Amino acid sequence: MKKLFLLVFLILAAGIVGMIVDERLEVARLKDISPVVSPTLPVVLVSSDDAAFELQLYENDAARSLLKQLPMVLVMNRWGDGGYGGVLAEKANIVSDKKNQRRAFFKGEVVWHQKRNTLFLMFGPTPVGLTVNEPMLLAFGGIPIGRLKNYAGLNRLPSVVEFSFQIKK
Repeated sequence: MKKLFLLVFLILAAGIVGMIVDERLEVARLKDISPVVSPTLPVVLVSSDDAAFELQLYENDAARSLLKQLPMVLVMNRWGDGGYGGVLAEKANIVSDKKNQRRAFFKGEVVWHQKRNTLFLMFGPTPVGLTVNEPMLLAFGGIPIGRLKNYAGLNRLPSVVEFSFQIKK
C-alpha cells in the first residue's frame, strides 16, 4: 500500500512540476512577441454602465470575425483576479491560426478561445496560472484579437458585467 501511495504521489508531483515549467515557458515566450495593432481595422468601443474601453484590433482572422458580429452585447463573468469571459452568441468560423494561438497573454489583451467560443478581457492573473502573474488560458490556449487601450478600470467592476461591443464612431 505504501508503494502504491508513493507511486501516485510521484506521478502527481511530476505532473505539477511539468505544469509549472510549461507555464513559465509560455510567459517567457511573451518577450519574443510584439503584436501590432491593425492600421486598417476600426477601434471597438467596449462599454458597460460603469466604464468604457477602446479595443484596438490586431490584424488577424479572429479580429475580423468579431467585427462581423458587431454590435453585440455580451454578459461576461469575472474570472479570478484578472479577467472577464463571455460566450459569443454566434460561433466564429475561423480556421485556427497556430502562429497566433498561445496560452499566456499580455495584460489588456482581448482573447478569443476557439474551443469554447468565448471572448476574454485579460487584465491580470487568472486562475489557471499556478505560479505566474500573467493572464493564462488552459492548454488549448486562445487567439489574441486586440488590446484594450486602458484596462485599469476593469478590476473595479462587479463579478458579472454586461458589455456592449460596437465600432467606435
